[in-house]
Amino acid sequence: MKKLYYFLKWNITGMQAFTKRFLAYFVVGIIAANVFGSQSGAFFIAPLLMAIDFTVEIVRDRYQDFKQEQQDIIDAMSETRKG
Repeated sequence: MKKLYYFLKWNITGMQAFTKRFLAYFVVGIIAANVFGSQSGAFFIAPLLMAIDFTVEIVRDRYQDFKQEQQDIIDAMSETRKG
């Protein structure tokens, strides 16, 4: 039993952050399906949360690219003014 615990702990600590979130969404979906009943469609909470997370990550990455591009333009303009 102790080996199983250490194996699970080792697996979780080595996971990427998005993998932990997706696993948590899956668990939330299973719990919601058990609490509200499988006929209620509560299990679709997990894919909904995953889609929202995926969308947020895409928008965040695109915004970081935008900020970097703007900073590169500002740096290039300041270099041309100096030289």
